[in-house]
Amino acid sequence: MWERCGWCEITLPKGGLTIAHCVRHNPSGGSDAEVRMEEILTRCGYRCDLCLAYTPNVTANPSNRKKLSDGWFKYFGFRLPPEEIQCDGCMGDNPRLVDSGCLVRPCVLEKGLDNCAQCAEYVCDRLKQRLVSLEEVKQRVGAEIPEDDYQCFIRPYENKLRLEELRGLPRQERKAQARRTKANIE
Repeated sequence: MWERCGWCEITLPKGGLTIAHCVRHNPSGGSDAEVRMEEILTRCGYRCDLCLAYTPNVTANPSNRKKLSDGWFKYFGFRLPPEEIQCDGCMGDNPRLVDSGCLVRPCVLEKGLDNCAQCAEYVCDRLKQRLVSLEEVKQRVGAEIPEDDYQCFIRPYENKLRLEELRGLPRQERKAQARRTKANIE
């Protein structure tokens, strides 16, 4: 039995298989028939399970490669050919990566850490290049982000808050950091 996810138009199996999209588009849960994928946090704090380039998500709907190519260009200014968009995530050994030139993964592995939140040098220059927050993306593009675009192109990579939460930074301190970052950008 199959059903279609209303947000990303991916056909999902009911029951056994694990595909991210039902969790992404109904994070509070739902019926037992919904498909779930465990949260997969990358070395830099991105979420593989939410990323349309993640291999299980590409397998479920290869046409989302074009959508992702367009979204990355719109919000981050780079474009990959759709046929090159597929990623195993950086947590395994010798994975196929969309960003084979990532400087964060080898650094985290060399230090024996799970992710950047555990590093004494947090936030280093390597990580700064990869930090994503919704407010900074909205400021850069000069517009509000539609919900579907947020879910597909921003949320999977919105690592700044995730890493800060992992580091245990209190909410007030995170807000103060966001204001300082915004002031430095302007």
